[in-house]
Amino acid sequence: MSAIPFRPYNERAETRVYYHGILPHWRQTGCTYFVTFRLADSLPQSVVLRMEADRRAWLVSHGIDPESPDWKQEFIRLPREQQREYERELAIAVNEHLDCGYGSCELRMPGNTRIVADGLTHSTVREFGSETM
Repeated sequence: MSAIPFRPYNERAETRVYYHGILPHWRQTGCTYFVTFRLADSLPQSVVLRMEADRRAWLVSHGIDPESPDWKQEFIRLPREQQREYERELAIAVNEHLDCGYGSCELRMPGNTRIVADGLTHSTVREFGSETM
């Protein structure tokens, strides 16, 4: 079984950015992706609400109405450096809170970890064929 080659993100290559929730998702042909599993209780509701308030405040400070149905399109029209600034700040805040270990942490249990790993292996074999595993 051979390993799947790692292909890092290339900042000079074409990238499609779309939003699901508040975080951007980047797509790039041939790029290696990673998957992060978060359980519903990974962030307390108070943290989620505070981060949502921070998002709204940031948008307002950059001339965007966070209540507008088009706020994401307005965000995309900002200079790329401002978009990246927001994305970095948000990623740092999210990861700091996730590192606190809130919630049940069910994926720390080996049996649950095995279920996830088996599911990923099954999906990878189905997607890429067993010769790549």
